[in-house]
Amino acid sequence: ATKPIADVEAGRTPMQANGIPEAHTKFSWLESRERAPPEGHTNFSWGYVGCDASQASKTSCERTAKDSVVKKGFLASSSATKPIADVEKFLVEKVPGVLVKAMDLSLVEDPENTPYKSKYEARELLKATLAQLESLKSRLPPPEMDAVFAEEMVRIHVMLGNNYIDTEEFSQGEKFLSSALDLMKSANLNLVPELIDANNHLGMLWCSRAEYSKAESYLQQAKY
Repeated sequence: ATKPIADVEAGRTPMQANGIPEAHTKFSWLESRERAPPEGHTNFSWGYVGCDASQASKTSCERTAKDSVVKKGFLASSSATKPIADVEKFLVEKVPGVLVKAMDLSLVEDPENTPYKSKYEARELLKATLAQLESLKSRLPPPEMDAVFAEEMVRIHVMLGNNYIDTEEFSQGEKFLSSALDLMKSANLNLVPELIDANNHLGMLWCSRAEYSKAESYLQQAKY
């Protein structure tokens, strides 16, 4: 049986050569109980290692892979998508605000040594907001917000598609732009600017691949 911590601290439990009390492994022994793993983790999943003999008198153990957030399949609490308290406010105010900020970042001309810095920042904003939108699927937004929800999903997909194409990540760009068109079709949305934008970019993308017939099909739809 594992010895009580009090016995260990009092020196009544023999120590192994690596400074860990007998009957413990490096994963079960955490010398500093003040640095317990975050909720949802064990000592093992959070990556604490045992202290060696030279550290036995100290009150802390080092963590492997410092600054890592997720280990061994466990999610840190900070990585979870924050719940949305006011769905209507989020859809009507927060999402449009993110789109404006992302557009402003996309238009920034970065230095040659970091040409896509601002575009990457815009991408992170868009991806985080998309994750929040997708979290609403588990608790459907109010019926009167259905159309707004679908429209904002389309706009974010179009902007992410354009963002990936701007950074020359064409496969990902194609994926998001195609999803935007599928969303518009399934929700029967008539978002003319987004429809033209998505078809134009897909047309140019297929043209760059020398798939001219497919490119023409998208460009014809972009004429609207």
